[in-house]
Amino acid sequence: RLAPNSLSIAVSYTNIGNVLYAQGKLEGALQYHHKAKSIIQTLAPDSLQFAQLYHFFGETYMRQGKFEACSLYLNSGRRIGRAEHHDSPILLSLTAYSGWVLHLRGKSKGAKEKINSARDRLHHQGGRSVLAAIISRFLGTILSDTARRTDTAQVYGATKVFEEGMAILQRIAPRSIEMALMLGALARHLRRNELQSLFEVERLVRQALEIMESDTIGVTRSQTDYLELKEVAYQLCYDAKDHREASRHAS
Repeated sequence: RLAPNSLSIAVSYTNIGNVLYAQGKLEGALQYHHKAKSIIQTLAPDSLQFAQLYHFFGETYMRQGKFEACSLYLNSGRRIGRAEHHDSPILLSLTAYSGWVLHLRGKSKGAKEKINSARDRLHHQGGRSVLAAIISRFLGTILSDTARRTDTAQVYGATKVFEEGMAILQRIAPRSIEMALMLGALARHLRRNELQSLFEVERLVRQALEIMESDTIGVTRSQTDYLELKEVAYQLCYDAKDHREASRHAS
């Protein structure tokens, strides 16, 4: 029988929290992650396991739109085990996500610095992982959001970064929620800067929605991400004067 405050019990709490998160039951996920936190902070406060748990907190609060709490956990997680595990994937992910939250809070300069730092360090490790693709989506979106229409170098730089992330996901996770998010981000970028036809951009959005609406991705989609994609699809159909299809996306 396991001791009530053992690391094995903490792992079980963490796993239950992760399952609830994947089901979209965010408050339940937080409850179990807090149970795990109360054990790990006593038994292994400098471990990557503890840093990973803080990442889970950050992702959950981000999904809830609670960006201040999200930033607190992500930045605290970056300080855990930093001396021994400076370039571990979890700490690089914490750095990238903390940068992304800065962008969501309107602090794009600091966001870009953090995300580029994580991207460079991961690149030196030969990173061709889902994390590398996520970082590409973050950086591509920031470059796109902050570029002037006349700044062609930054606009095409964003396109290149998105394409790098897409290439990774096409090899290792073509039917994942990350692929759906990448397709949506790329579609918004192409549409904003008029780099592709309405038809081509709509094709990307349709692909993203089809993945999100599939039962095979293994995680409950974020309603915010889904509704943003539906809004893009509606606007594209409206611009193309396909009012019947626009009405379907509006419903």
